[in-house]
Amino acid sequence: MDGVARRARLSKKTLYEIFASKAQLMAALVEEHRRSVLALPHAGDDPPDVAIRRIFRVDTPEAEALQRDGLIRLIVAESGAFPELRDILLAHGPRVAHADLAAWIALQVERGVLDVADPSLAAGVLLDMMFGAMMQRAPHGEGLGRAARIEAAIAIFVRGAGYRPAGGAQRR
Repeated sequence: MDGVARRARLSKKTLYEIFASKAQLMAALVEEHRRSVLALPHAGDDPPDVAIRRIFRVDTPEAEALQRDGLIRLIVAESGAFPELRDILLAHGPRVAHADLAAWIALQVERGVLDVADPSLAAGVLLDMMFGAMMQRAPHGEGLGRAARIEAAIAIFVRGAGYRPAGGAQRR
């Protein structure tokens, strides 16, 4: 907290008036980070591929995306050593993101745009696909840039989710 106060140019007392504990500060950081990564809830009527690009903020400049990815990796790495951080991360990050994305998918199913049996399961798969595409640095991804991996993940998900253009048949 000393370092945070110093960096924010606040007194430690003022910092504790804003965040009563380190846990509250970390929860706020995780929530803010989640919003910087995922634009949810998403209320637009865009076709699913366009909406997914917006939801996952795929137009984020590469340098910003790398910094964002680094923060995710740091928090995940540190959460192994600090169980309270892991609990904060799960409660304010992935669980909320998953629920919001599942709600968006359920709305698309209700509108007849997507055809998936379990929006919660589909949300988990989409999160895995998109974060894998956005953050993958493994050798099997050589030659494929981040943008190409993201576009492939979106296309595969949308086809697999049975995208139906307005008034049209299922697109395969």
